[in-house]
Amino acid sequence: LYVKHVKPDGVIVFQATNRFIDLLPVVKRLASEFGMEAVVVSDSPDGDSGFEYWYSATDQVIVTRDRKLLAAPGMADVSDEIADRPDLPTFTDAHHNLLRILKRR
Repeated sequence: LYVKHVKPDGVIVFQATNRFIDLLPVVKRLASEFGMEAVVVSDSPDGDSGFEYWYSATDQVIVTRDRKLLAAPGMADVSDEIADRPDLPTFTDAHHNLLRILKRR
């Protein structure tokens, strides 16, 4: 839906924060199906007091066709590759198995 509206150097940012399911490989697989790259930018505040005590960790997935953007120092310094899950099929409206992406503790 969104891909056809994205310019060649544009990005789509997905909010992928979830305590129970691992959305990162799902978004990565969908991105690759459309010839795009995906990386994750995670924020994990570690303050024990003050304002940081109330912050929660977040995961943002950056999806783009622009490899130069992902390699740029500002982006490369704060982003990480998303682990590949070859066993995970592409999620669609007809196929989505949440049990396969449950986070294991």
